[in-house]
Amino acid sequence: MRVRAGDSNVSGQRSGRPIWSEAAERFPPADRILSTVLIRQAAQYGDGTLLVFGKTRWSYAETASIAAASAARLMRAGIRAGDRVALICSNRPEFLEVYLGCAWMGAVCVPINTALRGIQLSHILRNSGPKLLVVEAPFMPAVATLESDVAPPGVIWTIGEGGEPFSMPGPIAPLPPLGEGVPPAQARPGDTVAILYTSGTTGPSKGVCCPQAQMFWWGVYSARALGIVEGDVLFTTLPLFHTNALNAFYQALLNGCTYVLEPKFSASGFWAAARRHRATVGYLLGAMAVMLLAQPPSENDTAHQLRVVLGGGVPGRFHGPFLARFDVPLLDGYGSTETNFVFASPIPSDRPGTMGYLADGVEPVSSIPTIRCCRTASPANCCCVRASRSHSRRAISECPRRRSRPGGISGFTPVTSSCATPTVTIISPTG
Repeated sequence: MRVRAGDSNVSGQRSGRPIWSEAAERFPPADRILSTVLIRQAAQYGDGTLLVFGKTRWSYAETASIAAASAARLMRAGIRAGDRVALICSNRPEFLEVYLGCAWMGAVCVPINTALRGIQLSHILRNSGPKLLVVEAPFMPAVATLESDVAPPGVIWTIGEGGEPFSMPGPIAPLPPLGEGVPPAQARPGDTVAILYTSGTTGPSKGVCCPQAQMFWWGVYSARALGIVEGDVLFTTLPLFHTNALNAFYQALLNGCTYVLEPKFSASGFWAAARRHRATVGYLLGAMAVMLLAQPPSENDTAHQLRVVLGGGVPGRFHGPFLARFDVPLLDGYGSTETNFVFASPIPSDRPGTMGYLADGVEPVSSIPTIRCCRTASPANCCCVRASRSHSRRAISECPRRRSRPGGISGFTPVTSSCATPTVTIISPTG
């Protein structure tokens, strides 16, 4: 099944309503899985455009059909619920085809940074144990750099053309065409839908297991932070293997928006692309904002419709100049880029480090907390270590190390009693 161009934009039917505020009511806990969200949004928005990539347009209805057909394709290859599907691919519609197919039928997508080679790529494949590897053709040579003890999956599909041909054990075939779809699997909100690997700056990359419902809340809380409304055009040049671009897709889907995906970032072409797509919300990382500021000034610097840009990691001193030159505020986000709990707000240059508002249900603790390390509800099995928030990791390491009970759950559990000073309860496998 191939999508056709020329569908109407959701932005043409923009209501300006903050749909994220209705998400919890519209999608009760059991419904916070991608297949249910796709089906329900397809029924509401129909031919409205969800995805724009070059000349490709996917309507909301077509996206649901593509997910069902992609799931059927995976199942014909022997993939079952819980199996991992590794994906090495740049920004292109086939990436989303594979991801959506996995989510629809209960498999786990493992997006991999396209720059990885050798020991790093070997670690991820060894750690995730994928049953299928889907590789964009130009990145196939990376598979040849795997360490000798790492065998590639038994089935490899290639996307597109290019790359150097070489022989490998096991079948290598082009990505099969889409056919008829299948009904969605009975997935649960807590089922893992993706494993996103960290950058590995402090050691080997860690695989973060992201549940279906976590992705749902990405789309809700990020949209709240950005002030996204129904009909917005969300414009990203960030790689889909990174949480930021996936997050933006969920924002668009949940909030009745259009998701515009560019192949890659271009400092010289960013604003022209934003104008061409009539984008209203953009996405940058720290270095990208600095690169845009380094471009020669132009009379078109403010000739765009961007209302806000998520600028994760942009140093505070650049916020003011960015707003002054491009007439668009930067919003920063805090927390792991893989778990992406977004507590965000504009950060004026005179208030660097501002943490923004607290999400509902989250309460602040004292600036000098006592960290409580416990294995059971008995105070005798607890210790209290006083430390500043910035040294909490060191304080945890000072807690006595205890082995879990035979047959028990590894790690520590919160206690009901309290220390003499305010505490932050730590649940840690190391105490």
